[in-house]
Amino acid sequence: MKYLFLSLICAFIFGSCGQKPRAEITSSFGENFDPEGAVPVAEVIKAMENKDTLSVKFIAKITQTCTKAGCWMDVETSPGETMTVFMLDHAFGVPLEGCDGLMATINGTAYYDTLSVKYQRHLAEDAGKTIEEIDAITEPKPVLAVDASGVMIAGYQPNPGSAEENHLEEEHHH
Repeated sequence: MKYLFLSLICAFIFGSCGQKPRAEITSSFGENFDPEGAVPVAEVIKAMENKDTLSVKFIAKITQTCTKAGCWMDVETSPGETMTVFMLDHAFGVPLEGCDGLMATINGTAYYDTLSVKYQRHLAEDAGKTIEEIDAITEPKPVLAVDASGVMIAGYQPNPGSAEENHLEEEHHH
């Protein structure tokens, strides 16, 4: 019995060797880039005060991703406030689920835009909002947004057997 217990402990210890903790894993989407020099999202907001567009590399917490094709994600700019990051030209997508609360490093171009009612409703539908929430969108909305050429997500691992690996094969156009 003593040897069985010792064998189980050794199997557990050696079985977990070589596996990285979730926080150490970084998944990349889109173009590869060096994350060195990425700034907190608050610095991007400040830098955009007197600009129309700006090349950016920043870190932010993901609050949600597009549940249809991974073509956009919202990141927290301050408590309760978000900014939408669009995947440039739909050339790639981020995971449809499992990213909320994770930290992302984003490389791309920040810009100001006005989202039409139709487009806001489309985004709300992609996010799984209710009909009531979608119908409540009645005004164009000025926003600061980012077109991302590359995204790195710290701690993301797809669930084995999930549809995450195949979600980019589906057509989804804006």
